[in-house]
Amino acid sequence: MTSRVDMLLRSWSWSRAPALFKVVLLLAISVETGLIHNVQGKNYTVGADYVNVVGNASWTNTINGLSQPAALEAAYQKWADSVNFTVGDTINFDYERGQHTVYLVDTKSAYTSCALTAGSGQTLPYGTPTTYTIKDTDVVLYFTCTVSGHCRAGQKVKIVPFGVTVSPTPAPLPPNNVPDSAHASSPSMGTIAMLLLVLLSIFQAQSYGSKSPVTL
Repeated sequence: MTSRVDMLLRSWSWSRAPALFKVVLLLAISVETGLIHNVQGKNYTVGADYVNVVGNASWTNTINGLSQPAALEAAYQKWADSVNFTVGDTINFDYERGQHTVYLVDTKSAYTSCALTAGSGQTLPYGTPTTYTIKDTDVVLYFTCTVSGHCRAGQKVKIVPFGVTVSPTPAPLPPNNVPDSAHASSPSMGTIAMLLLVLLSIFQAQSYGSKSPVTL
């Protein structure tokens, strides 16, 4: 049996491997070892082309100077829903310093009710523009303004990075009743590559056996 395995290993040749297999294997190894990184993220300005304002300050609490809370919130959300945000993308908030803030709210309830307190989130540092770069740990991002009355005026937006599914909170499980899926994990590209290598080895073994039978 050992001699057959040795002959199989000696018979495997990279030059004889199918082209598609080579591409998949090299891609898997590159991803697994970090040689391939995410492409540089894109920049998106909050409310661009959706919120009608005077000038370029699209992070605001009014529409052309008029208070329209429902319309403003809907416009911001329509803008957010039109973009496929991914990890590495940068969200830009354009506004005049001292007129507004950018506040990242921790919870949906605080965002929905505009019940903002010192411990309900964090204020982003002012910049021209103020920016936030999406991280791979972000699930749902809730932004608003902490200036009095601005959150209730519709100056708020919810951003969900692409690929994230927002679902209702499931009911708690009984003690000692943990679903199997909680312990499962998706195979890495490296694991997939190894499986492909095994399949190729089996194919090579069958081809070798059909051409040169070996008596054990």
